[in-house]
Amino acid sequence: SSDEPMSHLKCLVGMIDELLAERRLERRDISCVAASEGPASFTGVRIGISTARAVAQALRVETVGVSTLESFVYNLPDYRGAVCPIFDARRGEVYCGAYYVNQADEVKTLITGRACLVEELFSAIDAVNWDGYAGLEKDLIFFGDGVPVYRAKIEEWQAASSIGDIRISMAPAEFATQRAPSVAKLALALWRRGLARPFSELKPVYMRMSEAERKLRGAVGA
Repeated sequence: SSDEPMSHLKCLVGMIDELLAERRLERRDISCVAASEGPASFTGVRIGISTARAVAQALRVETVGVSTLESFVYNLPDYRGAVCPIFDARRGEVYCGAYYVNQADEVKTLITGRACLVEELFSAIDAVNWDGYAGLEKDLIFFGDGVPVYRAKIEEWQAASSIGDIRISMAPAEFATQRAPSVAKLALALWRRGLARPFSELKPVYMRMSEAERKLRGAVGA
């Protein structure tokens, strides 16, 4: 991990080499390369995906794409409630979803990942039938960089919500953002299920058009 702003473009490959050296691993020990597919910053996702594809192509190994949103189920060890990551997508929207890990250690979806208004997310949470999910504890924790942005709205919704005895909280700061170990854990589970694929099939998941694409479509439409 790195706290330096805009650091992945210049530091990512060097960080990979440092990690291998720290764990006393050689490049030939790598059998698969995993990366977050998104959603997230378009530039950040492109850097991660491009690096993963290049490494996998050079080493002639397969890749595993991991949903950035789903990876949050592993941020808190032994937690069995629901996680709800929200990323600030700008223009009043969030990238969001809700997930949990069942008794067989499988990631299950409560709310499908999407880009939407935060109020739409609240409506989707209100509609979840919590009693219909075996092994799901009645806890919901919000994660992601959208929490500070929308904390007031979350608290307002929580006070007025009709979801009853569901306990709602915000993730501790040290676990609130995306973590590489969580991505790796989910990637390993997917790899064990035979879901690795050629590097050419690893692609970004943006969930909505970029600003440039929106402007282009608007110009063509005009």
